[in-house]
Order: sequence, then C-alpha cells, then structure tokens
Amino acid sequence: YSVKDGYVIITDCDVTAEKIVIPSEIEGVPVSEITSQAFSGAKATEIIIPETVSKIGVQVFKDCSGITSLVIPKSVKYIGDNCFENCTALEKVEILSTDISMSGYAFEGCTDKFTVYAPIGSATQITANQSGTAYIPTDCEYEVSEETVKIVKYNGSLANITIPSYIEGKDVTVIGA
Repeated sequence: YSVKDGYVIITDCDVTAEKIVIPSEIEGVPVSEITSQAFSGAKATEIIIPETVSKIGVQVFKDCSGITSLVIPKSVKYIGDNCFENCTALEKVEILSTDISMSGYAFEGCTDKFTVYAPIGSATQITANQSGTAYIPTDCEYEVSEETVKIVKYNGSLANITIPSYIEGKDVTVIGA
C-alpha cells in the first residue's frame, strides 16, 4: 500500500490468499482507493471492501478466478475500465451506490452467467444495459413471466428514474399493478 494526501491506496495483495479483507484504515489512516490491477490474478474466493473505499481502479479484479460474488459498498463513487475482466467464476456483483461514475467497459470480459445488482436509475444500470450485462434492480418489486417482466412497485427515493429495458434477460413490458 501507499499513503497519499492523508489516505491509503491499496496497491497489491497476497494473490494466494483464500480471503482478502481490506481494512478500513491502516495505521490510523483511512483506506480510500484500490489502485489499478491491485488484485489481478488473486485466487481468493471472498473479497471484502470497507465503506471507506471511494475509488476502484482499472482491472482491479482482472483474472480473479475464485470469487463468485462481490459487494461494492455505497461509498464507492468510481469503478474503472475492465474492472471484472476474465473473472470466470464471478456470477454476482452488487453495487450499492446510486451516485457512482463508471467506465462503459467496467463489465467488459464478464461471462454470460454474470449479473449486476444495483438501484434503478444508477450509472450501474445504464452501463449494464449498454454493455448487454444482465441487470437486476435492487429497489423495485417485479414479477417475471415466461417471456416478460412487470415492474409492480418502486421502493427507491429518486424523483426521476430510468426504467430498465430488461430484467433477468427478459423485456420489461408493464409498469404498475
């Protein structure tokens, strides 16, 4: 790791570790960033990111072959290009923030079994839809039929939202009860 302007930047990890837990602070200094390729090639099956992290760089999780799911905390405001590239076992990423900036290529290289979970109207939803990544909203109730999806209720707090074109790979065709 390195320290810059009063915060810690995670620069690498033990790629052989089964579990990676990023501390919220190191020597009293908050961990705020995970730099590009910091976990690239890690074999971990679990990675835990604290609420102090606000930036996840380019290809941070590239080639992480053991992880199947990941939660990105609400504090994260930026996710870089190809962040999840070649994560062959990764099936689920839950991104909790609605106020996030991410590259249009954040999900590039993910497998067909990969799904991102995020609030409706977030940049995550837009990026997922643009890249053809499976997307499931975390702040609405919906019903799935054989061919379509009906959004029944929105539980979020945004005044304006973008309705997803599809959920769980099916077209959204009805809004309301």
